[in-house]
Amino acid sequence: MSPSRSRSVVDGLGRLTTRKLPAILLLLGFLVAVGAVMGVGADTAERAAPDPVPRSADSTRASEIAEEFPGGDKLPAVMVVERADGALTDADRAAVADLVQQWSEISGSEVTGPVPSEDGQAELHVVPLPNGVNSATLNGLIDQIRDSVRDADLPEGLGIELTGGAGFSGDISKSFSGANLRLLLVTGAVVAVLLVITYRSPVLWLVPLIVIAIADRTASVAVDIVSTNTGTWLDGSTSGITSVLVFGAGTNYALLLVSRYREELRRHEDHRMALRAALHGAVPAILASNITVVLALFALFAAAIPSSRILGISASIGLVIALVFALFALPAALSLCGRRLFWPFVPRFLPETDRDEAEENGAWFTVARWVVRRPVAVLVVSLLVLGALAGGLTQMRIGLAQTDQFEVEAESIDGLETLSKHYPPGSADPVTVMTRAGAAEEVLAVVRDTQGVADARPSGSRTPDGCGSPPTCRPSPRAMRVSRPCAIFVTASTRSTARRRSWEATSPHSLTPATGRCAT
Repeated sequence: MSPSRSRSVVDGLGRLTTRKLPAILLLLGFLVAVGAVMGVGADTAERAAPDPVPRSADSTRASEIAEEFPGGDKLPAVMVVERADGALTDADRAAVADLVQQWSEISGSEVTGPVPSEDGQAELHVVPLPNGVNSATLNGLIDQIRDSVRDADLPEGLGIELTGGAGFSGDISKSFSGANLRLLLVTGAVVAVLLVITYRSPVLWLVPLIVIAIADRTASVAVDIVSTNTGTWLDGSTSGITSVLVFGAGTNYALLLVSRYREELRRHEDHRMALRAALHGAVPAILASNITVVLALFALFAAAIPSSRILGISASIGLVIALVFALFALPAALSLCGRRLFWPFVPRFLPETDRDEAEENGAWFTVARWVVRRPVAVLVVSLLVLGALAGGLTQMRIGLAQTDQFEVEAESIDGLETLSKHYPPGSADPVTVMTRAGAAEEVLAVVRDTQGVADARPSGSRTPDGCGSPPTCRPSPRAMRVSRPCAIFVTASTRSTARRRSWEATSPHSLTPATGRCAT
């Protein structure tokens, strides 16, 4: 766009947002549009979170094949029964038997077990829960099972804990309960403090904060509407990150505009003319900032992980909406409030000579003059400081074990720790490995010889078309501390489902708790 054309566009924006009647109509139009968007997206239901691994991954393909086996569409809830002061008694087993009946009614499936431990102090029961449902449905089933345990009259000293893939999935989901609201409140408070410090006014900060807050809610609903119509499901973390980006970008745009507006108020007696001049100076910077970040987010569209692509879509929509509010709603609100909005430090119109003297005596003018006079020294010092601050990245480790994903107590973690005292590591959440039936023995041998794997065996059950169902593979204790991808996956021809057989393996670091997949 040519400079003259861009200037005419900004002139039109200035006339639209700084005249009293157009500004009022513009703000009313924004309120109506926001209300319409909120109304359309108000009834959107909670859905399942996006898949954490790409569809082309071995783990995803293995999971799809596993659904053809009996129980392949289930998510296991592992109930760990323990008597810490000795072996389980007949009274303990009778009490658990009554609970097993209730668990079967809650899940609608037969509970498998018990699987006693070698020391006789614990036993496992596996409650199959539906996989692929939204978090609200899954959490409801988990709560019913845990409530049945709490309400039961258990013998003294008997403990029962729910863990496994379903337990981790439910506890992680609950850990995000209310997180978006807390994140929004903390972000808003931080932005409010920054605006008060920057503007030095008890009133001015409210205008940009209210505009940004409405933009954030609008972006949240707009993203939800887009996801509903495109089949790209969101989770709590994506919504939270988008809100932070909208608040951060909106605050940046507001600072650019209001700071320039404050300067222009000293050059113009009419605050509307000052705002038009401020738009001429701030709009190019705001557009450049927004376009740079949105284009960077577009790079996420090429990501292999679905959740990363969805984050790119969500954040891009949020930033574009923040831009629209910053260029239209914020100037209109500023123009209606006038110069008094900067109380108590209201910028007054100054003659040119007085204005130049005031600007030259300002703190930031002094800083700018010092930087211009010593550009090389400033650049070198800045690079050294940034390099020192970035040095910690060389020691950064990515990824968490299951037990490190919570900062608060979680029953699934307690259950996993109880299970590890009486059973081999990894018993709660196995990984499935698929291969052709003809290669069963050869692959089983490879799995057993893999470093870190202590045991592997076929379960022996079969699908209606004659395919074998998963055996069990457990890692040795030393594998618990090795953060690496699961090394026992094997894939082959998938043209004929009648020629497939499956195994299960466990490597705690390579499991996705909600799905039980090997996150390679």
